[in-house]
Amino acid sequence: MRASRFKGLSIKNKLVALVVAGYVIISIFISAFFVGQTYYSHRSSFADDVISLAKVISINCMASLEFHDDETATEVLSSLAGRPQITQAALYNDKGELFAQYISPSYPAVGTVKSLEFTATSPVLVEEGSYFSQNKYLSVHTPVMVEGKYLGSLKLKADMSAFSDRVLDTLYVLGVVFIGSVLLAWLVSRILQRFIADPVLSIASAIKRIEKDKDYGIRIGSDYADEVGVLAEGFNSLLDHIQSRDKLLM
Repeated sequence: MRASRFKGLSIKNKLVALVVAGYVIISIFISAFFVGQTYYSHRSSFADDVISLAKVISINCMASLEFHDDETATEVLSSLAGRPQITQAALYNDKGELFAQYISPSYPAVGTVKSLEFTATSPVLVEEGSYFSQNKYLSVHTPVMVEGKYLGSLKLKADMSAFSDRVLDTLYVLGVVFIGSVLLAWLVSRILQRFIADPVLSIASAIKRIEKDKDYGIRIGSDYADEVGVLAEGFNSLLDHIQSRDKLLM
């Protein structure tokens, strides 16, 4: 059904449809590749930043864990208030017990209470810089070690809203570029009509005039050296033969 509709279009409309469709398909593939690359690049960069921050905080908490100073550890974690993307932090000792914690003032409370979502205990051994994402949050878990001695571990929870906003901004820009590409494709197709569609349409118009008026003296002018020019010359040659035959018959 759709194929028959396409066949019923004029050559001008077919040309516009093909050019625009080509631009749209190419734009979709390029946009999908760019969005995917941007997403994974920003996500990886965001995770690397949080992991680096976790390592810095873990270094600052080494003395606190070694001398069992939870007050100093809490003060170190409180410095995360300058990092609005960090919503929660939990420091564990070498036995995996919760040693100190931090909850961002901007972190949404459950009812009237803000509670730490991390567990009260943690695995004793933690893989260096391990992380995972859930919903719009990124959780990072890193060990705290001094000269190979395991002192504990640190967990950070980061809000990825800023990262999501960045991806949305990218999608918005790509949307504008996509619309611009479609308009450009339409403009290009209109320009191409003069070189491809118009000569063919002039031949079709001449055929209709000959069929209506029986005037075989009509000729088609063409300055093209391509297939369109060959078609016009062949049509004119055919009319010459018809006129010559009519003269002989008369």
